Amino acid sequence: MGRKSVFAVEEGHVLSFGRLVYVRQDYALNFVPRQQSDCSVEILHVELGFSWVYGDTKYANQVSGYCGDSTRWDKRQLRVPNFHSGRLILLDEAIECGDIIGLEGSESWDISYDSATSWVCFGDVSSHKDDVAVLFAMGCGAILRANQLKALWVKPIFQ
Repeated sequence: MGRKSVFAVEEGHVLSFGRLVYVRQDYALNFVPRQQSDCSVEILHVELGFSWVYGDTKYANQVSGYCGDSTRWDKRQLRVPNFHSGRLILLDEAIECGDIIGLEGSESWDISYDSATSWVCFGDVSSHKDDVAVLFAMGCGAILRANQLKALWVKPIFQ
């Protein structure tokens, strides 16, 4: 059972530089170099890591974890959102350092993959005029609607 969390987007530069790698033999995403995350929001078995960068603000800084065999993902042509560079902020003040909380409803999210672009989407692939798309780390984006996370988009290097 997950928890409903509230998010926000702040315009600006991406805070985490590196690369996201999908390791086929492990069925896992790894952000290289690994970033220090103080807490995480879990989507399926993938962790969206956050760190306290400035004071009490929790900024997303990486994506990592088990995401299953890529041959079982829903292969389809995806319309990649128009991402803007910025920061994804977790506004839930009850989450403390070391916490890993599941995102409510995400346990039933689909994983969609476009082999032509290498983008993978966890969650809702549809777009809406009220969606906010932010690229918060290299190859890692989030889609918010009404301050709720509706999709996590990643473009890993496949190894």
